[in-house]
Amino acid sequence: MHIIASTGTDVDVYGNGDKEYLEECIKKSESRIHYKGCISHSEVTDVFRRYAISILPSLWMEPCPLVLLESMASGCVPIASDIGGIPEVLGRGEDSAGLLIPPGDAQALEEAGKFLLDNDSVRLDYAKRGIQRVKRLFNWQNYVDRIEKNINEMILDQTE
Repeated sequence: MHIIASTGTDVDVYGNGDKEYLEECIKKSESRIHYKGCISHSEVTDVFRRYAISILPSLWMEPCPLVLLESMASGCVPIASDIGGIPEVLGRGEDSAGLLIPPGDAQALEEAGKFLLDNDSVRLDYAKRGIQRVKRLFNWQNYVDRIEKNINEMILDQTE
């Protein structure tokens, strides 16, 4: 909530979740939070292209959140929790396509949001890396190749 007040930024929320909590946040935000609800799969790319930043503040061990891949592929820079498979999807260091924050750390989320909003060139670099990362690591052919490799390794392990 503080990031909304401190940056003057509106926040659009998509998907579903704890509606009571969301309604409470909307009341406290002085109309800066807008609940958009669920969208169809065909709308996802267009929605992400409207935004510069996406936020995935997960508190649980998500193995490979599709929303993160969709965001990156659309050039929308993610701020996401450093938990589960999220760091592997987002990348670290020079290869990173966004910012990782400790799970549940509202202050870190605020700082990451301000940083990206204040640094257009950095944000654009992350956006480009996100698109490239998805194309390089998460395309169907690479996915099939990795599965085939894993299956072949398991077969070899069984025969030895």
